[in-house]
Amino acid sequence: MDWKKEVDRGEGRSEYCTTVGAARYLGLSVGSLQNMRQKQEGPPYRKISPRRILYRYSDLDKYAWGKTGGAE
Repeated sequence: MDWKKEVDRGEGRSEYCTTVGAARYLGLSVGSLQNMRQKQEGPPYRKISPRRILYRYSDLDKYAWGKTGGAE
């Protein structure tokens, strides 16, 4: 998989973001996301390499909306 093509699609916002970007997007700390990964909780992610984790924005949206109990 050529993850660089998926990360930078050249369409304004990439489809994927790093752990730092995901934490900012969800309003969580990086440590919280790391703990969620260790406990197999939280939003889905892709482990590109041992040091490279990517989150898809659509998965972050689904995770965030799922945690709100459906309130709008």
